[in-house]
Amino acid sequence: MDLITKYLNNIAYKFPKGYPDMNNDQDVLLLESLISEVIGEKFSLEEVKTSSTEDLHEIFTALFTSGHEYDINNFENIDWEKEVNNSKLRNKNAHISTIKKYINDGIKPNSNYKKLYTDAYNIANSISSNLGYNIPIESERVFSDGKKIKADIIIYQPNRDKEGLGVSLKYGKGQFNSLSPNSVLKNLFGLDNLQAPTEENPKVDGILSQVTKGNKDAEGKINMGVKAYVNFVLDNYQDIKGDGKKTQEYLNDSKGRDFKSILDKIKKAGTIPIKKIGEIPIKDLTWDLWRKSESDVQKAFSKAYNAQPLSTLSSTEYLPKKAEAINTVMKNYIESESGITLGDEIDGGSDEGQQIKKFLATILGSTENSYYYVGEGGKKFTFIPSIKRLDSIEYKIIPKYNETSGNFIIDLIVYGKSPEGEWTELFSTDVNLRFSGDGGQFTSDISQKGSTFNIGKTGDEININKLFGYN
Repeated sequence: MDLITKYLNNIAYKFPKGYPDMNNDQDVLLLESLISEVIGEKFSLEEVKTSSTEDLHEIFTALFTSGHEYDINNFENIDWEKEVNNSKLRNKNAHISTIKKYINDGIKPNSNYKKLYTDAYNIANSISSNLGYNIPIESERVFSDGKKIKADIIIYQPNRDKEGLGVSLKYGKGQFNSLSPNSVLKNLFGLDNLQAPTEENPKVDGILSQVTKGNKDAEGKINMGVKAYVNFVLDNYQDIKGDGKKTQEYLNDSKGRDFKSILDKIKKAGTIPIKKIGEIPIKDLTWDLWRKSESDVQKAFSKAYNAQPLSTLSSTEYLPKKAEAINTVMKNYIESESGITLGDEIDGGSDEGQQIKKFLATILGSTENSYYYVGEGGKKFTFIPSIKRLDSIEYKIIPKYNETSGNFIIDLIVYGKSPEGEWTELFSTDVNLRFSGDGGQFTSDISQKGSTFNIGKTGDEININKLFGYN
């Protein structure tokens, strides 16, 4: 494993998805901060975070919107400079120079570029159909040194705002904002004491670290969960056998480590080796100590936990104890700090309801200007209202808490009230917190698993659009 991959694996747990998402500003800020700590000076990823996928997909979409004719059969021979100059694109030179970074006399387009080209064509047609204009119109790609707006392209529709409409594009199955769990919970439930990453302070403690600090009851429950995990593995690892991939990863480690011998030694001694401390009796194990245990020990437990029959037995013999630890601690914290009972409807007209607007603005990525979101080749599309327009209607959220899961999960359904008084589902998403560190259970803080995001829809009508319109 090269040093860069090893470093990224070691810090992966700090990110909501378990890896740094270079399309997420907060992930980029955090990664810059972590690298700066290592090299001892300010480090910026601003110049390296774009890619051919991002650059060309956005430019192709703008180009189709501005009059380029789809020509997939002749793709390798397209004269891009001519096509840009013959289109209604604004800022033509910037578009041409960016295309030439990837396609020029010395570099032929690779096979993925055709997929970007076709996806962009479908998106351009979807935008035209949904917004009710005829191609071509003026448009432009948003470049890093140009307009500072939340958009990838800007389209200038006839008889509409002369400043244009920003359009956020996602190639493939893109999400809306990928948020840290701290940010979601803080904004949704008004948890004033919970620290969430910001541009000024991108590095903050994880949720469990903050929740258990100074709280002996919460700390005791998490410690109980750690010991339950360790004892579950030690009670069952000797039965591991089979040809499954995860089982073979335990039985035949690619690095030659003998995980069974590691567990045999711990089982016999009844102690866990902790870095810089020594052997600690399992009965005295805490979350803090377990996170400091030897990496090979953590790996042995993680590999055993995911092997058969433990991966099946865990649902009845371990996960209920984990749920009791994690879910109880998180539920008690949220309810005591917010005054909201999980599972109860949050009324948009209440004081707590004011937090909903902050939550909506955060998760939707609303700014001072409204914009349009398009993904999945034009199959997913919706109007994203500005902060001002978000303030114009009444909301409610129904948070469905799953207390039996091994992860801490809240499913959120967001409703908006139309001028006629009708409640309509705008979207649903979730908070799904789990352990994602390289060492497995309890070796890191919990972080957000990739969120689902489903836009509310009645028949062929998108409900957000129904309430807010496109203006």
